[in-house]
Amino acid sequence: MTTTSPEETPKSSAQSFRRLIQELQDENGLVVIKSEVDLHLELAAIVRNVYETEDKAPLFNNVKDRQENGLFRILGAPVGASKIPGKRFTRIAKSLGLPSHVSDQEIIHKIHETKRLPKVPPKEVASGPVEENKVNWSITRSMINENDPRSLIGPVIPRQDIGVIREMWQDRGEYMPFAMCADFIGALPGSPVEVTKCEMNDILVPTEAEIVFEGVVSNTETASEGPIAEYHGHIFRGESKQCTIFKVNSITYRNHPIISICITGRAPESETMIWNPFESHCIWFVLQVDRNELRAMKTTMEEFCNKVGHVVLALKPGFYIPTLYLVGDDIDPTNFKEVVWAAAMRCQPRANEFVFDEYPNVPLIPYVGYGVKSGRNAWKMELAWKEASFRGNYPEEVQEKVKSQWEAYGFSSV
Repeated sequence: MTTTSPEETPKSSAQSFRRLIQELQDENGLVVIKSEVDLHLELAAIVRNVYETEDKAPLFNNVKDRQENGLFRILGAPVGASKIPGKRFTRIAKSLGLPSHVSDQEIIHKIHETKRLPKVPPKEVASGPVEENKVNWSITRSMINENDPRSLIGPVIPRQDIGVIREMWQDRGEYMPFAMCADFIGALPGSPVEVTKCEMNDILVPTEAEIVFEGVVSNTETASEGPIAEYHGHIFRGESKQCTIFKVNSITYRNHPIISICITGRAPESETMIWNPFESHCIWFVLQVDRNELRAMKTTMEEFCNKVGHVVLALKPGFYIPTLYLVGDDIDPTNFKEVVWAAAMRCQPRANEFVFDEYPNVPLIPYVGYGVKSGRNAWKMELAWKEASFRGNYPEEVQEKVKSQWEAYGFSSV
């Protein structure tokens, strides 16, 4: 049995996933669903509707066949938006150890401030809750390899850190080891993160993680992944890609684990970033410019916009920024209505637009990977995509079941 001494400081919601769940429940931001829910479509449809209605986070304690198949409990929409007045960003705030009522701007400022603080090294300990159980077979995730149930399939993009690091291992002629931690909430806690060594390699993982998958990333093997509803809110019919195989050799997890899930699709949801307007699905980014400082620079619009464009788009984050709006200090960049008004009224086509062809964008953006090419007869084309939403991505009978049971699950009436 584990006990806590009086001298130990209780972990905050930024350090403990279980503490986060408890605080959400204490503040009426959690729905504990005790009735049986089918893992096939019903559970995902509930979570997707939670995102779109900005309702409470659902904790599923009775997933169908859970006991027989060893499925875990599931928390949906862990950092989704909330419709509680004054607490729209409460789940994001709590994951950072901030008060429930903080604004999106305060969250961004907190992240910026933390970057300037001295680094807090992790604290290695012998073991932790994540090592309460050990198994040697693969559990599931959003995409498992149907040809090998002990492996996972996922993208390894060369320009991302995972791709760069794997290339280093490939140069050595070795497989890259990995440890995938599920549901550790520990961003910016301001105190050491307790970590412990993996079972199969020397990677250190947070002791407060719910589940840890360990294994190696194949250098050569791939399998078909998708189609999947990406952060842009579309599903491209029949679209699958060859992605890297992650071989799972060990799984450790704590007692009665809870795995959180994100059902990607129409914003706002867990893949939407607070750094840009939710409604743009990470496609628009907005920078506010001090007009007094701008006048003092005695520059032209073209010169200034080109400078900003090269600075932003040439950096690593620029790969994910296809459209950047510059607004004056009379426009609140966090207020989407103001941004749309300014863009519609003040941005003159061509004259106020500057294109930077020398910088690529992530191909996940629909018009980058699937844009209409010249020469096509657009009027003959069928829609190549399906809307990734509650209404667009689930059979009518599933939608009707979820809507008819909504209040019985414990949610407020729609």
